[in-house]
Amino acid sequence: LPTSATLETSQVELAIEAATPQLPPVPELPLKQQIINACKQGNIEQLENLLDRAARENIDDAANLKDEGEFPLLHWAALNDNVPIIECLINRGAHVRIKNGRGEEPLAWAALRGHRRASAALLRHGASEEAIDDRGYSVMHHASQNNHVHLLDYYRRRGCDVDRPDSKGRAPIHWACYMNHERTAEWLVRKGADIHRKDVENCTPLHWAAIKGTYKTVKVLIRNGAADLLDMPDITGMTPVQLAADKAAKVNDPTMRVKYRKLVDYLR
Repeated sequence: LPTSATLETSQVELAIEAATPQLPPVPELPLKQQIINACKQGNIEQLENLLDRAARENIDDAANLKDEGEFPLLHWAALNDNVPIIECLINRGAHVRIKNGRGEEPLAWAALRGHRRASAALLRHGASEEAIDDRGYSVMHHASQNNHVHLLDYYRRRGCDVDRPDSKGRAPIHWACYMNHERTAEWLVRKGADIHRKDVENCTPLHWAAIKGTYKTVKVLIRNGAADLLDMPDITGMTPVQLAADKAAKVNDPTMRVKYRKLVDYLR
């Protein structure tokens, strides 16, 4: 027979169990969301099984699903440099030139992360290195904005123009100087980028380097023949020296102020 202590313990456990709120079971995510999650997480086996299930349940075009941000699956695979997922999606019907809400194709996402393997996989399946998004950015712009010299060289060897302008007339060299990517700017100049090119605001790469206070890229430009641009006004009538001086006068951060003043002295 149970002892009184055992009886008391059992009663306590029953009381605790009765007082503990029972949480409802967690509902299974919709199949489409499971597919999106498997793709983002890079789980190839789960993704294949889920796409098989989608086919059995007559869910059309599952390989071209978009997440809540309207970004297609293939963009995420490209961003993550996941070639097996890229191949899986394309073999299941994903459109290699599908666009997101900004007009970017998956190849653009591979370029902005500097992924050559993903780029090569997409190009094998019909992606175009000549594609541009809604802002006129090409893969060369994305690579320049993110300092991926190796990818710039890869695309140049495939025939891409180092001077291709975006919708505002800015070539990759403008962006390299704006972002202070010294190595990229140097590479572009060596490969023939036009340092005298003007955008819609009449700004050359030197103007943008001065605006951002990017001392290193300013030096790259001056060393390579941009000194004749020092007195060239932009659309507002400001020269590179005046733009840098204006920033020095307006910026609140003391460190930035010193940086701009150093740049002004160098340009003068």
